[in-house]
Amino acid sequence: MIKAIVLLAHMAATGWAYDRVCCSGLDCDQVSTESISLIKHGYLIELQPGEHHFAPEGYEAVIGYDDTRIRRSQDQFYHVCMTRSKRLLCVYVPEMMG
Repeated sequence: MIKAIVLLAHMAATGWAYDRVCCSGLDCDQVSTESISLIKHGYLIELQPGEHHFAPEGYEAVIGYDDTRIRRSQDQFYHVCMTRSKRLLCVYVPEMMG
């Protein structure tokens, strides 16, 4: 007998679904706009302790602007998807205003 494994994405607080490739229903959290900055080489992610449920002690990384893990946020907020081992799956960034 073949068993199928279905990975379901969960919803952002504002009602849109994270991509299944980024989220297995547990991995994504909305983060503060102050936690992600634009720098020369990409996005600087500086999560405060407890800001993401898989990073209780905080988290820091840089992800390049052309990285395939960058996704367009469907609201005005940033969202970070990561595994329990802190492997970054996706970063959702809002449309830039201005």
